[in-house]
Amino acid sequence: MPQPPMAPPAPAGPPDPNGLGVAAGRIDRGPLKKARAAFAVAGAVLQDGEQVEAVVCGQFEGNPAVLMLTDRNLVVVDDRPWRPTVDRIAVDGSLQVQGMQDNRSATLTVLGNGRQYVIDQIAATALAVEMAQRIRYRAST
Repeated sequence: MPQPPMAPPAPAGPPDPNGLGVAAGRIDRGPLKKARAAFAVAGAVLQDGEQVEAVVCGQFEGNPAVLMLTDRNLVVVDDRPWRPTVDRIAVDGSLQVQGMQDNRSATLTVLGNGRQYVIDQIAATALAVEMAQRIRYRAST
């Protein structure tokens, strides 16, 4: 009896064990392209098993940057030349986030680790609002 035909293999893409690619897939190409180096650094600093819940990209201290909420903490990464910023911030009751937006972009200000992080020029305003809501919810639980 002949064997049934085999299904073609699924398309293969780069491995995405932390879900960063899935989260970044919600960002438009232009901002994603500007933050390409920051995303590369972000992918390199994620720990084994750490899962990205949400991500936005914009500018931090004048450099393209990524703000990621993972199942473990909040991570700020930029592509500052020679020494990128990589800061992990505990998501607890001491963490504060403020958001502002106009019809062109959004700004998220995060107060944590005894420091203020201002991520501005976030083109995906809806994602910035969602990020702020997610952070506030996680910090309150």
